[in-house]
Amino acid sequence: MIARLTLGALVASAALIAGCQSTPAQFFGFTSGSSGSQMTTTSSASGSTLEPRLGTSIYRYLDTSSADIYLTDLPVSRLADLGDPLSDLNGSVIHIHLFLIPAAGSTPIDSTACSAAVRQFVITGGVPEAGGDDRIPASVGIYAGGAFVTPFGSGPGKQFLAGTVEGGTIRLIQADAGFADRLGPSDIEGGFTAKLDDPAARAIADRLAQLAAKTPMHAPPPDPAMAAAVEQTRTMRPAKAE
Repeated sequence: MIARLTLGALVASAALIAGCQSTPAQFFGFTSGSSGSQMTTTSSASGSTLEPRLGTSIYRYLDTSSADIYLTDLPVSRLADLGDPLSDLNGSVIHIHLFLIPAAGSTPIDSTACSAAVRQFVITGGVPEAGGDDRIPASVGIYAGGAFVTPFGSGPGKQFLAGTVEGGTIRLIQADAGFADRLGPSDIEGGFTAKLDDPAARAIADRLAQLAAKTPMHAPPPDPAMAAAVEQTRTMRPAKAE
């Protein structure tokens, strides 16, 4: 089964792509000879950061200018077992869908350009229920947006795919009732070196599709000023005709 982005994720990504900010990519020290990645998600409001230790970096080749990249600090064997509730795990899966590789002189790039859709799945394990050893299901929060990704070398198709992620913005679009959003709208950036591994990439994609399908859409809290204005309008009485 090939996983697809949910409609909600696509809509949120499309809305946020206009807010991406790109700068010329700088080499982060990632090479095309070994897998390894470093990504940092930084809250725009509080400055809090999420910096998972990404022990797995793999990708699936789509064509010469597009690929699905998966970075995670969770065991791939656990993610691949769709019957595993992941109740004892805490971690992240970052999915980068690269859909464009800018070609010098042929692709217009400006300060709002994006070349990838980004999703970050944050999983927080449950705790044992009273009087038993079973754990409550893990809570899931799904952040989505866009970023500017610059691959090194010839792009997708080789044994390793390396690149930088810059100017990324994401926000919470889906969340379980028990999920605590400690980031809010955030910036995401870093770099990766992912190994070509189609079977493992498909397995992770299927797990992300499963999580996205059962995780409710997230309604952000209303803006206080807007809520006050709406309430004032609701309670206004029409002026009496003289």
